[in-house]
Amino acid sequence: MAATTPTTTRALDLADVDSGGLIAEDVMNRLFKLTPVERPFIDSVGGGDAKAIKKEFVDKVLAQPSSTNTFAEMEDLTARNDSRHGLRYYNLCQQMGKVIKTSQRGRDVALVTGGDEFLQQLMDAGEELRMDEEAAVVSRNAATAEVGTAAWNPATPAAPVGTEAGSLMAGACTWASLYVADLGTGGVAAVLDGAGTPPNQGGGPTTAPSAPTAARAMSETMLRNILRLGWVEGAKYNLCMSTGDMIETIGNYMFTSTARVATLQSDVPQANRTGVTAGNGARQGGVVAQGAVNMFVGNFGTVTLTPNRQMELYDIDGTDSADVLFVDTRYPVVCTLHGYASKDLAERGLYDQQVVYCDKTLVPGATRSLALIQGVNPATPMVA
Repeated sequence: MAATTPTTTRALDLADVDSGGLIAEDVMNRLFKLTPVERPFIDSVGGGDAKAIKKEFVDKVLAQPSSTNTFAEMEDLTARNDSRHGLRYYNLCQQMGKVIKTSQRGRDVALVTGGDEFLQQLMDAGEELRMDEEAAVVSRNAATAEVGTAAWNPATPAAPVGTEAGSLMAGACTWASLYVADLGTGGVAAVLDGAGTPPNQGGGPTTAPSAPTAARAMSETMLRNILRLGWVEGAKYNLCMSTGDMIETIGNYMFTSTARVATLQSDVPQANRTGVTAGNGARQGGVVAQGAVNMFVGNFGTVTLTPNRQMELYDIDGTDSADVLFVDTRYPVVCTLHGYASKDLAERGLYDQQVVYCDKTLVPGATRSLALIQGVNPATPMVA
């Protein structure tokens, strides 16, 4: 039997009801926001002040120890100079903002959740801005100067002629590519604009690192090599940070028989062990893995596996690829030129407009405090 079209429809709005309308409505007076505001990098490092858009810092590397450091009692020491002055680096402040517009009617209408719609939008914008800050700090962006060539034309005041683009800070993955890094086949480190040649070169990273020619599997050997190279340079990495999928891939590898990592085990009786039905051990005696922790223990350090929602995947020939960032949290600092604030914008009609903004930059401190493995595919199982 063919379906029939009803002759009446249920009104969805009071404006659809001529008279005697009744609309059943059950809306909770709470606003649910599932988006978590997590900033694992910023929350793990220090904070400081910036006094100019260009924030400079000096990275000094001490001389290697010498077991033959000696001098004779009557030796002329004036010809000897052991002074070390370090290299001067810089990063640029990045001005980030969110513009909120709400009509007067929008503010007058009673919200289901109560309160003021405009203020609610401002609070949401502040949380979004905090996530933007984390994304910028851990990014692959290069230090890019502000562009301001727009000229005001009285005939078209709302449309200046020219280009306006804000400055960008060099992100942690960009800095990490410079010295302690596994960039993959074809991968190229960021380029500094200071005088000299690496490793005796300062300046700022004005280009982003280039990805390898092909995505690859993450390996335990790569991870251990980064910890060893960092140790040689004086760093002691305590965070291993990447996208959630990449961290899960590393964590899953820890449970395999290939992993050279200790796991928690137990030799308790069969009834108290998991997985016995799958043949994991004898009824009495033997050992089975009971679980693991979110840490990787190597010969040259221990890192906590840290998923970061704000780290982005990038494409290599159609394959999603991720960065794995290593951090020695003793050194990096996020510096503030202008803290979180809001400012009224020009009103047009019955609209309220405000911009929520901040001005920040990343200072690695010691450039070797950040390390990078780039171009790894989180969908490919980790290997030895």
